[in-house]
Amino acid sequence: MVNTPRHRFEQQARFGWDAFPSDPGRFYDRFRPVADGKSHVNKYKSFEVVDRLLKRLADLDGPRRTLVDRVSVYRAFQTAGLVLADRVDDSHGNVGEARSAAWETYLSLDWRTTGIEPAAYWSDICNMLIWEPCAIDHKEETKWFAQINADEIELVAGILCSSEADLRAAILDWEADRALEAVAHLYLATDHVDGFVAAAQALGSRSWMPIVAMAEHALAAGDRETAAGVFDAADQAGFQRGTLAERRARLGV
Repeated sequence: MVNTPRHRFEQQARFGWDAFPSDPGRFYDRFRPVADGKSHVNKYKSFEVVDRLLKRLADLDGPRRTLVDRVSVYRAFQTAGLVLADRVDDSHGNVGEARSAAWETYLSLDWRTTGIEPAAYWSDICNMLIWEPCAIDHKEETKWFAQINADEIELVAGILCSSEADLRAAILDWEADRALEAVAHLYLATDHVDGFVAAAQALGSRSWMPIVAMAEHALAAGDRETAAGVFDAADQAGFQRGTLAERRARLGV
């Protein structure tokens, strides 16, 4: 069975850009001859292939390119990088470095002036982060939400919680947990402290780092009550329960 739930969700995360005013698909078609293919690329050849992909990006980008097209170019590049990563031994980190740099550029672009609806943009961002397999956001998980407005916080939290429910129903638990972690990172990015306890309650002890990050954030603001509430809410049966207890003891809450 090829068209599994995992495949469908992953394809949506990579190619679900129908709502973009400028179709990223036409730029992906320019990346595809380099990114896609049946042959494996070893770690030594990865330098050459990544250089070709970056050259294609440079050719497509530039001062004459409109902003609406630049958003689509960089969105298409993220998918092209993932497709390439599927067949590359990236031991030297060439694909990861190229994707990380382009990811930061993509997140910095002023997408609001392109005409894309916020719900569509954030839905795509949420899919991208949930299905990011190579940790380009390692230790920078809040960066996905750098451009969010205050009135969009609950919109994005709702998208993530809805995704979590769909993924859980499809028995894609790792990705479902990734969605819940992202809710915590969303609240951290926006200093939405009022949401910390609920985020911790939903996540439980399945993942310790977002829980500790929320508690530390609250403590840094002098809010010991919220820090304690985060740990209380996450104190549920699960793999990281012991780790959370240790971390709580270290923080003295």
